[in-house]
Amino acid sequence: MKDRNENRPGYKKTKVGWIPDEWETASLGDIATVFVSNVDKKNNPNEVDVLLCNYTDVYYNDYIKPDINFMKATASENEIKKYRLQSGDVIITKDSETNLDIAVSAIVKDEFPNLICGYHLAIIRPKRNNIYGEYLNKLFGLSIIRNSFSKLASGVTRFGLSLSAIKNAIILLPNLSEQKRIAEILSTWDKAIEQTRKLIDAKKRRKKALMQQLLTGIKRLPGFFKPWEEFLLGDLATINFSNVDKKVNHNEISVRLCNYTDVYYNDQITKDLNLMKATATNTEIAKYKLVKNDVIITKDSEIAEDIAVPCYVADDAEDIVCGYHLAIIRPHPAKIYGPFLSYLLTTDQVHYQFVRIANGVTRFGLTNGSVKKIKITIPPLEEQQRIFEVISIADEQIDILENKLSALEKQKRGLMQKLLTGEVRVKL
Repeated sequence: MKDRNENRPGYKKTKVGWIPDEWETASLGDIATVFVSNVDKKNNPNEVDVLLCNYTDVYYNDYIKPDINFMKATASENEIKKYRLQSGDVIITKDSETNLDIAVSAIVKDEFPNLICGYHLAIIRPKRNNIYGEYLNKLFGLSIIRNSFSKLASGVTRFGLSLSAIKNAIILLPNLSEQKRIAEILSTWDKAIEQTRKLIDAKKRRKKALMQQLLTGIKRLPGFFKPWEEFLLGDLATINFSNVDKKVNHNEISVRLCNYTDVYYNDQITKDLNLMKATATNTEIAKYKLVKNDVIITKDSEIAEDIAVPCYVADDAEDIVCGYHLAIIRPHPAKIYGPFLSYLLTTDQVHYQFVRIANGVTRFGLTNGSVKKIKITIPPLEEQQRIFEVISIADEQIDILENKLSALEKQKRGLMQKLLTGEVRVKL
């Protein structure tokens, strides 16, 4: 199959693909100074107090800025002189458990008097006359560049880049003016993405505060005055622990299996959710088939705090069965509304009860009897439904913003691929 640029005038073929005729390729060591840091997490009273920029600070951030909560540590005078970060430095991950996480980058946006680059990272300091730091940082997000670093990484159970491998990596090099223009355009998307993330965080904080007030009765909705009552969970619902595992048996019936992660990472289970295909017996289906308004909780976990993470079933679906390590709480419809109960289980007052009764040392679990004895305080059914509706509005607002964020990130990836390879040229 021919490359799309093979017969396109104005392009030439290089080791890293087709690029515009006036672009060049260069080894990273020719256009930047590279340092591989060996400063570890230490506190030595004979050394100088510093802030340490660690692997996670780079992995989870596009920009190294003052609002990051850097680790406090110490460093020698020589380490400070060699590894102190400067504005415009690009930092990459040089070691990782998978080669796909090699060469994740971030750029230092401010001057820090005492911020030191930590272990498992490399500093790439651009030579100002031919490479623009913001462009270089964006370039590390390009799939062909990341793939080239992944191939250079050595290892079996853990992967790493040597100093020479980083220096010898080949990158795409338009002229400095075009680099700056490309970076400016992509930064527009970065700003929109960052702003959307901030809005999502703000909405989530407001939702959490709203839930705490409404689900504990601190704040009452207009028109509701009846007192709340305390019940045992077992008096309001039937509790059923599933034992359906991930199997495919040709003598059984095909089902979709709702697993631990489906519950842990979702507020609700819908009929169109992408669930694992498995099989179950008629008896298992009759016992563990999920129905609308069921609440599912995680009944086992490696840490006690992840016990009883809930979600509710939003739709009826004949083929969805509850999987292992989960419990189905099926509300008595005249007493408690399932989606309301799902939210109620996330409150500190209720969740702490589950954490306290979970048994285990290296792995924690609940018993059916202990779940039944959980105490909850609830309003009348009509107020439960109204509270759920109000919280759902907050959820819908968050969903809209998260969909917008996903669209922006997709647009940015497509734009990066075109601009950073020269497929689409910018006007200077």
